Amino acid sequence: MNKILFSEGGQPLYIDDIKTLQENPANQMSALLQALGANTSVFLLDRFQGELKKIDQSAATTTFQTKKNWLVLDGVIHEIKETTLVAHSWNDPLYVGVRKSNSDVRTFEDGQEHACRETAEAFLSFEKTEGAFNVFELKTLFDLIGPKMKVESQEWKEEDDAFSHPVNGYHGTIRNKRGPGFLIKKISLESDNTEWTDGPGVVFKYPTTRVPVPPIFSESFLVGVKNKDGQRQIVCIMQADGEGKIVGTLGDSSLPAPMNCTIETYFFIPT
Repeated sequence: MNKILFSEGGQPLYIDDIKTLQENPANQMSALLQALGANTSVFLLDRFQGELKKIDQSAATTTFQTKKNWLVLDGVIHEIKETTLVAHSWNDPLYVGVRKSNSDVRTFEDGQEHACRETAEAFLSFEKTEGAFNVFELKTLFDLIGPKMKVESQEWKEEDDAFSHPVNGYHGTIRNKRGPGFLIKKISLESDNTEWTDGPGVVFKYPTTRVPVPPIFSESFLVGVKNKDGQRQIVCIMQADGEGKIVGTLGDSSLPAPMNCTIETYFFIPT
């Protein structure tokens, strides 16, 4: 690391001195991110997440709001602000990129004008532009440091837990992976039932305790089929009060039959 030595007595100051002050912390942060990211040039600091806001069936669109995240690109961290997006199809990829702009134009002593500030801002878009990356193909910092923590070496293991007591005809597998401070449950369930005989949306039941436990929500997934008897919607599983139940923005009455509610999702549970 380069270091500027200061002394009293009217020390001259040059542009290179200011560059050193600006570049030193940036270079150190870049080196740290490169080491943590296993020399990966682009990744996210956190899992990409969003919140469903509105489903417009007449326009066949879904409005959702992404949560704040951070994109690491070539050793520089760019904040991805909360963004409201309208999706026309869940098959369309979502891209993240960085756009740069210059501002704060000043007149120099020699009479020339120069921009004195560069702003780099991360953005989200359904359109593929130069230098943009598919959000769902990017790894997170946890994905990259996981192998060093020997988390990735663990195998998915089936466990006999609360999910082993399904109702409404559901059957399938539940695989768990444990790591330091977390548990991931991978849920793969399906049913042949044409009606909700054990309560609308209820997938499994489990014994409860006297100690209040806050609800746990899975990652979102899509249910339903495109025909006159079914209605597609984005849902998740809420585990609370002794049962795991499919919940969505359209309510229980709009859920299609269990046979059209195949479940492929995850629970991420801190321990």
